[in-house]
Amino acid sequence: MPCATERSAFPERNIHRRNSIRPAMSTTAEKDLETMLGDPKKALLAMSIPLAVSYAVVQINSFADASWCSGLGVEASSAVATICPVYWILNGIGAGIGIGASAVISSRLGRGLKDRAEKAAWSAVAMTLAISLACIPITYMLIGPCISWLGADDIAEQCWDYITPIVLLCPFNILSGTLAGTMRGEGAARKTMAMTSAAAVSNMAMDPLLIYVLDMGLYGAGLATALSSALSCAICLCWYLRESLCLRLKTDGSDSGEAYAVLRAGAPRSAEYFLVYFMSMVQRAVIISSVDAVSVALYSMTWMFVSVACVASMAVGAALVPICSSALATKDTKKAETAFRYSCKACLAVMTVAAALLFVFADQAVAVFSYTGSMEELRDEFAFVLRVYCVFMPVVGLIDVGSSMLQAMGKAKVSLASSFLRNIVIIALLAVFSPISSDAVFYSLAAAELIGVVLMMAPAMLYFSEYKRAGRLRSRARGISSMHPDRPTAPLQRTWLLQTRKYAAGWIP
Repeated sequence: MPCATERSAFPERNIHRRNSIRPAMSTTAEKDLETMLGDPKKALLAMSIPLAVSYAVVQINSFADASWCSGLGVEASSAVATICPVYWILNGIGAGIGIGASAVISSRLGRGLKDRAEKAAWSAVAMTLAISLACIPITYMLIGPCISWLGADDIAEQCWDYITPIVLLCPFNILSGTLAGTMRGEGAARKTMAMTSAAAVSNMAMDPLLIYVLDMGLYGAGLATALSSALSCAICLCWYLRESLCLRLKTDGSDSGEAYAVLRAGAPRSAEYFLVYFMSMVQRAVIISSVDAVSVALYSMTWMFVSVACVASMAVGAALVPICSSALATKDTKKAETAFRYSCKACLAVMTVAAALLFVFADQAVAVFSYTGSMEELRDEFAFVLRVYCVFMPVVGLIDVGSSMLQAMGKAKVSLASSFLRNIVIIALLAVFSPISSDAVFYSLAAAELIGVVLMMAPAMLYFSEYKRAGRLRSRARGISSMHPDRPTAPLQRTWLLQTRKYAAGWIP
């Protein structure tokens, strides 16, 4: 790289000159990038549909995992439901860094800074590797105290069997989330779909083999989950090595500035995931102490149907981050607003249909969890809980959309604060109403989720409204300056500058 004195006065020309000597990107990668930077509605459809397919396959995999484990009895199902937040906390580390990388990479590509986008991608991968290796001993030492704290000592052996292989091989789980984010940042939604789908399908194939054929029980279920993550990482790294993507991963391409940008954008989201799943463990502890472990199974296993319905909102939210990040990087607030409004309408429509179908066919839906003797007795209770969840299901997806919009605006800390408040509300309502009856647990959860929608969407709409106002002030100042060169516009420019600093201070540099 040339020294500072050898650069021209136009750094972007240097960047494009350096990029021009590289081999041309593949046609597919080029089309993906053009789609992401083009019409927002077409971009959302093009990116969210493959992501929805991949998330749906992942959720189907979760169902298959829970179904195979339920065949081992109610204790095995309760153990998986109790300890699985540890797996999701580890998964959230990579997913959070991946979302931060997606926002930073799309922002750089939106401004034509491909070299900086590549540095951001490698910086995200390097950080993930370092963090994931440190997570192995720390998490392993905390499993025992965690089980005792949850009040699950009677199923401690089953908890250990399931979580041990996941913890020991957690670098693959964490890295897969980061790699998926780097690919989304350049608009490669179809490759992200292929990567996650391959992991889910391999997990579904290995579950019965390891659990029953090799008689490994819950240890086999955890091992299948870990090995499937390793497969997804291998597929993604193969694409990078074959240069099938727009960007390249180069070990000499790390940059402290880009690493800081990814960390600043992704750390709050990782913290948000940690908070959500840690609070989920607290919720389970409250339910176990107030009711019993069976209620935890009812509470968490029926929630999987909500997760399936949220496939639409998760996919739209994942697509919204790079689309709006690239739009806001070029000050195109109209494009960002179109994408945001379209995302909200799409989520409401899809999830309303999903809630109606699940409400009508609840008895048939819960049969996947209640096909053995000890679980079959709970079928009616499973169906009742699912119908309660259908009450708030149409709007709960707006939490994902609002969080993604805040992420795109660089307001990840606001999203974190909103998630924290939402979980505090859930725990408070559970602590108050769970001693009354098991039914009160599910009613209080429904009320808390409705409050959570307001807590996430209100700041997203407020900050975006102020962001647009700052953009209008900037445009007005420029218009006056061009039409009336002699007219002073300093007061208006100062107002725009103050608004921008006040409401867009968290924007990625």
